[in-house]
Parts: sequence; structure tokens; C-alpha cells
Amino acid sequence: MGVAILFAALFRYQSVWNPGAFDRPIETTLDSFYFSVVTLATVGYGDIHPVGSVAKILVIIEVLLGILLLAIMVGAAISVTFHEISNKLEKHNNKIQPTPDGDD
Repeated sequence: MGVAILFAALFRYQSVWNPGAFDRPIETTLDSFYFSVVTLATVGYGDIHPVGSVAKILVIIEVLLGILLLAIMVGAAISVTFHEISNKLEKHNNKIQPTPDGDD
């Protein structure tokens, strides 16, 4: 969420101080937040396009961050799941005691 808010502010700043940064002006905070979330999620509806070089670079950085954050979240979820499964298997194996067969 913080990344989306940060980039929303950057996109709004670009739109105000560099009117040609986007194909149409980002006129409201909601528009900038909308564009940021759509970009971060790599949805890209296409209703707002970066035109200026700085705006394009910001969009590229946000898209890459969105992909990186998704990979980190998926990796963390998989790691936690495997850790829980491993713990359950270890507890299960500790409960099973070998039967004495008299070969000592």
C-alpha cells in the first residue's frame, strides 16, 4: 500500500509540474492513486499512458517493484507452508516409536 501511495504522489507531481508527462493530465489524487495501483498490479488498463521520459521511468520502476513484491509474498507464503508441513511431519515421526525386535 505504501508503494502505491508513494508512486501516486510521484505521478501526481509529474502531472502537475510536467504537463506532458502523461497522455492526459492526472487531475486528482484519486486518479494518481488509481493509476499507481493499476500499474503496481501490472493490470494496465490503458486509460492513462506515460509519455514523458521521467514518467516512463517511474512506471517501469513501479512495475518491477510490483513483480518483486509479488514474488517475495509468494515465496514467503510457500516457505511458511513448507515449514508448517515439516514441523507436522517431525512431530508425527517423533510419536512413532520403533518396536523392539530383540536383535540388540
